[in-house]
Amino acid sequence: AFIIFFAPGAIGQINAGERGVVFKFGAVQENIFGEGIYFLWPVVYSVEVMTVQTQAFEAHAVEAASHDLQTVKTNITLNYHLDPGQVNTVYQTLRKDYQARVISPVVQDTVKRTTALFKAEELITQRAQVRDGIDTYLRDRLSSYGIVVESANITNFDFSPDFTHSIEQKVVAQQLALKAENDLVRVKTEAQQRIEQAKAE
Repeated sequence: AFIIFFAPGAIGQINAGERGVVFKFGAVQENIFGEGIYFLWPVVYSVEVMTVQTQAFEAHAVEAASHDLQTVKTNITLNYHLDPGQVNTVYQTLRKDYQARVISPVVQDTVKRTTALFKAEELITQRAQVRDGIDTYLRDRLSSYGIVVESANITNFDFSPDFTHSIEQKVVAQQLALKAENDLVRVKTEAQQRIEQAKAE
């Protein structure tokens, strides 16, 4: 009867992309179970399975102010995974609520810090530098919690209607100036051609 009752709890399996956090009378232990079958004493020990596969966290419309005090809303997609060697610490400090308790506030803070370093227009023209700044800061902050950042991507910037309109006007003005410059070059070229033709005649 003892074997029938306790045996199912003594044998378990950790699947691919998972790790097992080991408890002894509810206290987190240092050893971590890797993938495969494990055996332990029931009642005394228990296991909590944690995923170490890539997970995605999306932050929508994170509002911040640029260096020139323009309001910007940013959408960020963060790909990450738990450090397989620290899942016991992650569970001990955060349980499975690491997205809500750590990742979300750190992403919000990172976007605000990074956005404040750039003018609104630079957020568009220097998008790669902005992304790299966010990525670097997130890696540094989240690593201390046992979370490994794989990539951080900016999926969208949303500016105020007034700023968007001013950018559109600037682009139109640049296009008109370029057209005028090209027209001037064309007129000069045609005039020079006529002069050369007259000389030849």
